[in-house]
Amino acid sequence: DRSSPSIITWVPINESWGVPQIAADVRQRAFVEGLANLTRAVDDTRPISSNDGWEQPATDIVTTHDYADKPEQLQCAYASESAMRQSVNGIGPQGRRTLLDSDWDFDKPVIVSEFGGIALDEGNSKHWGYRTVGSKEEYEKVFKGLVFALLESPFLAGFCYTQLTDTAQEVNGICTPDRKPKLPKQTVREIITCSKPHDSQVRPRVVTEHAVGVAEK
Repeated sequence: DRSSPSIITWVPINESWGVPQIAADVRQRAFVEGLANLTRAVDDTRPISSNDGWEQPATDIVTTHDYADKPEQLQCAYASESAMRQSVNGIGPQGRRTLLDSDWDFDKPVIVSEFGGIALDEGNSKHWGYRTVGSKEEYEKVFKGLVFALLESPFLAGFCYTQLTDTAQEVNGICTPDRKPKLPKQTVREIITCSKPHDSQVRPRVVTEHAVGVAEK
């Protein structure tokens, strides 16, 4: 699959599945490091998230899964340099360390690779999500709030919303299982691409600036 242009990152392990004791078991850690190195040997053109979400050794990008259901919680975690250092170098939002090898010091991009998970309950008794809302108006308000909270951070390099479509019991997609958007496509686009959250940033994208400075030295 490496010739597919839609693949932007390799993720050999997600959320310590299969390696639940990776933080303490040297064999499990060696296994994940081996998978990451094998992936690099096969394809070194894309970055690797070695164990997406938390407890990451030998990773190219730092990723965290944060299902805070209020914008204020995300702002507290990623708005300032001290908050970012605590979120990445301390215990993350899921109660586990984010990195296993060394502390983060603006040397790698940080991405919230899972967040959101809003379920729209329109009479489906089997619905499930990280937060449930009862109307499309409330869905738009919560969705916009969570996205804007991450866009306001000058330190995050990106994010990935959970999830594109509903699937099985998980009705927390932006679209229904048959790919019908729950909000107008233009509304979703305007929220994701809005530049307003960046306006108050004095030095936006500090990680990029730091990386360029190191490269120049």
